[in-house]
Amino acid sequence: MNSKASSKTTIDTIISSYYGADPLSCDALTVEWAAARLADVAGETVGAKSWKRLNARRSKLGKYTTIPRYKSRLWDAYWA
Repeated sequence: MNSKASSKTTIDTIISSYYGADPLSCDALTVEWAAARLADVAGETVGAKSWKRLNARRSKLGKYTTIPRYKSRLWDAYWA
C-alpha cells in the first residue's frame, strides 16, 4: 500500500476523476467500481469504509446504494 497515494485518493476523487461523474448522483455500480479501485490503491479497509461513508451520504439524498457482494474482498471490511 502506498501511503502517499492513499492519503490523497478518496472514493470521491476516483469517481470524479476516473469516471467523470458526481459521487452523489452517479449510479450505484460506479460507486462499487470506485470502491474496488480504491481498495487496489489504499487497501480493502479504506475502500470499504469510504464506500460505507458515501452510501450514508447518498442514502440521505434518497439515492440507491449497494453493499459488497457476500464473501468478496470488501465484504468483511465493510461490516467491520
